[in-house]
Amino acid sequence: MFSVKSHYFYIYRFLVNIILLAVLSFLTVNCKQNAEKQILSTENQFVPAENAINLNTAAARELEKLPNIGAKTAEKIVEYRENFGKFRRVENIMLVEGIGDKKFRNMRHLIKAE
Repeated sequence: MFSVKSHYFYIYRFLVNIILLAVLSFLTVNCKQNAEKQILSTENQFVPAENAINLNTAAARELEKLPNIGAKTAEKIVEYRENFGKFRRVENIMLVEGIGDKKFRNMRHLIKAE
């Protein structure tokens, strides 16, 4: 049997400490790199068409040209704009009753908020 002060015990303990230090160093470096990669962009990830309709200046008739937007929904968009002010981002159109995520995705390249 090995005694507590055996030469092999000290070598084993030294190797375990080296392995633990290497693992902790690797995890520390990886965590810092992943934290830098997780920054999300707040910019629009789509580019509106050249003839995109401006939500802040368009009349109801012009808004009806958008896919799945009828006369009532176009009036709600104009009414929302009059009550709450200009749209700051195109995504804000989803705050209008009757416009959900699916409708927005179908028209987002056709609209702009300036």
